[in-house]
Amino acid sequence: MKLLIIVLMISSCSVQKGFDYIIEQIYTEEDPRPFTGVTPELQEYVDRWEEDTGIPVVDIPIAIQDINPGKDITTIFQKCLKIPKPWDEYIKESCSYTGGLCRMKMTPLFNWYAWIQVDTQWWEKNKHNSTAVEQMLYHELGHCLLRLDHNNNVTVDAYGNEWPDSVMHSYLFSEKELMYYELQKEIIYIPELIGE
Repeated sequence: MKLLIIVLMISSCSVQKGFDYIIEQIYTEEDPRPFTGVTPELQEYVDRWEEDTGIPVVDIPIAIQDINPGKDITTIFQKCLKIPKPWDEYIKESCSYTGGLCRMKMTPLFNWYAWIQVDTQWWEKNKHNSTAVEQMLYHELGHCLLRLDHNNNVTVDAYGNEWPDSVMHSYLFSEKELMYYELQKEIIYIPELIGE
């Protein structure tokens, strides 16, 4: 059902963008992916995905690359964390920073090509935080492998804290949300991700 919806959306336009995924229709059957394989530093997260979900990552290259040219991650975070929400569109755009990006291209014969890019600056800032890397990569694999869209539903606890219901939330988790993710990964996040 979800695949059919994506195909219909692509048929009606050549490019569909989300904050961290891009789907394009191409007019050749040639493989458009700019690289192959998985960057060695990210292989352990692919292995974790396969163990946690039981779903193999087949033919989806993953690499660390600059996907935010001209944006400095430190400046953005220092500036934007001080701005109260809700944000207007200008602030959203100037404060946006993509840690990971799923790219998908579909050929005229409905062959899909997908790959994931992890931003170089984001990786340097987060490579020692395995929970942050895992959450971001699981999110991008949700787009590229499972063809999932964003899910911004939240659960409010008895203390008024909002917790994302899904790894597919449209923003990267905060430190507090990452701690919650670690505690609830097997109970909430993996089952929700794979549709159990």
